[in-house]
Amino acid sequence: MSIDLSFTQEQEWRKERERQWEYYEITNQDGHYSKKQMAVQKAYYFNGELTSQDNDKLRIGEVALIFMYPLKTTEAWEYVCRALMSGRRRDGGEPEGYYSLLHGLVEGVIGDMGEDWSHNEHCALFDWLLGDHFQSEIKPPVPVGPRGIQPNHRLDPNRFYSAAVTFLFFWLKDVKKNRPRPVWASRLDYLMGLLPLVDERFFYVDECDYSEGTESGIGITDIQYKLHRILGFMKS
Repeated sequence: MSIDLSFTQEQEWRKERERQWEYYEITNQDGHYSKKQMAVQKAYYFNGELTSQDNDKLRIGEVALIFMYPLKTTEAWEYVCRALMSGRRRDGGEPEGYYSLLHGLVEGVIGDMGEDWSHNEHCALFDWLLGDHFQSEIKPPVPVGPRGIQPNHRLDPNRFYSAAVTFLFFWLKDVKKNRPRPVWASRLDYLMGLLPLVDERFFYVDECDYSEGTESGIGITDIQYKLHRILGFMKS
């Protein structure tokens, strides 16, 4: 499978890409990556150049493989998953890169991926990975890594609901500061489908004991507070 990246040689595209690259340089101010690693990442960001063998040595994060690739289409994401992700398995048997991508996307990455990702592109990636409704078990859209592994993966509705409420809370709280619109704001049908599946304590009127949490460690009281504030924002 080959991807046409000839557009990456266009002068105007590269000029804009250079400006956007500053975001990634800022995130590495603590020196987390060496100069050699940053050079490899920059070549990948601008040209899509990388082999799975090189990445095994230099370790571009497998979430970053998707977010830093020059092209944002389902064909490009399929190529990255098949050709560039390692296919290493976690203890549960899932491909490590797919697991990191899935949970990074839902819980901590969308809305903070750099300005080179538009809201519609965020939504397209969400849909490609997760579909149009919550499923308790899903498998990667394509086989991952050189061995082509594609096992089922269990999803926790409480984690998804917690992520959605958190993103919506901070977006509505800071809407006047031009905080990026989260994907969850455009995928409310998906969120509504989660409601019958999540821990009912999230919806108690009275606060739970502060120490209470779900089996996966999500604080009930924190999400209660955010949900109440969201309803208040909507009312006002």
